[in-house]
Amino acid sequence: MIGAALLSSCGILKKSKMATLNPLGVTEYYTTPEMIYQLNRGMTIAEVNNTLKVEPTDFYLNAPDGYKVITYRYKLQYQDVPMKRKDRAIYLRGGQEHFKDTGTLYVFFNASNNQMMRYITDEGRDSAEKLMRSKQKIESND
Repeated sequence: MIGAALLSSCGILKKSKMATLNPLGVTEYYTTPEMIYQLNRGMTIAEVNNTLKVEPTDFYLNAPDGYKVITYRYKLQYQDVPMKRKDRAIYLRGGQEHFKDTGTLYVFFNASNNQMMRYITDEGRDSAEKLMRSKQKIESND
């Protein structure tokens, strides 16, 4: 569990390819899993922002543990193929590209040197929780 001692939101975001309006009419910017996969341990905040091609959405500082968590939004890419045309050669590599299913990326930085330590997504957190529950269930049956 992340003990957040400080929470603040960014007001200015760089434009990326995927900008949409939320229900309140505020522009939101997203990165993609392909960009997330390019992150490496030891990157600075600026290098992470450049790699993801977006600015952060929130900052969390955990002073006692010496790390900060910066969050980014991402969307998953899908391809839209009309059912009547799915067997045509033009659609063998997919149809029109579109994005949906948003999520949050949590990037952990060392608070003293601002270097990336690790990251996890919403989906990764959900999978880890399920895995831990399964492990506990197996261990309790032994």
